Amino acid sequence: MKTIYCLLGVYIFVQSASAANTGLKRTMCDPDVNVASSKNPKGLSDSKLRILSSLGQDRGGGDAKLMRSLIAESKRDVLVKQVVDAFMRNDATNIRNTLGWFSRNRAILKDTPAAQAILHNMLDKGFASDIYKTEFEISKSCIDSRGKNKAAVATINAPRTSICINPDVIVKDFGPYIQDSDLVALIMHEFSHHYGHMDADHSFAAAVAQVYQEDSERENQEGSPLNYLLRD
Repeated sequence: MKTIYCLLGVYIFVQSASAANTGLKRTMCDPDVNVASSKNPKGLSDSKLRILSSLGQDRGGGDAKLMRSLIAESKRDVLVKQVVDAFMRNDATNIRNTLGWFSRNRAILKDTPAAQAILHNMLDKGFASDIYKTEFEISKSCIDSRGKNKAAVATINAPRTSICINPDVIVKDFGPYIQDSDLVALIMHEFSHHYGHMDADHSFAAAVAQVYQEDSERENQEGSPLNYLLRD
């Protein structure tokens, strides 16, 4: 009986889909069939929707792996735009004002003396004002001295020269859940290059990330609003 019901369900389904051209729906024979609906998954372009729609109509259920890939790509694109916005927008929650928090707290890295020494040296050489004089150059190609495309690149011993920012690599390296502390640590690391610090083991960046994250969590527990760098 179950086979008969399934066959009948498939027949009705095929006839209905052919007449109304509505795509596929779930059936009792294959409860996992779930293909393109009329709703647009957030951020999907028209071309991607057409791909999903054709998969649903032509392949009887669609390629689930490809669907997940397209949706993941859409989410990645949104995250890339959020990263760009964090560096380029001009309000109180942009990256420059966030970095300014370190320039106003000379003792903020006191628990990691080596990192605090780097911060003090940066401040003594003008970091507090250079934050607002340094250009962030958004690019898909930030090549370091070894020829590698990196998340960010700065010139050693060259204060106030531009810092190259590659949002695509940032998302690849830190995504899909990028925290404010990730971006802050990355850019503080690049700024340290301007003042001659290599931070080859990223210990300075790690100390910055930890302190910033701990402070953010403490403020959140106290009910203070957090200035999220990445936002819709």
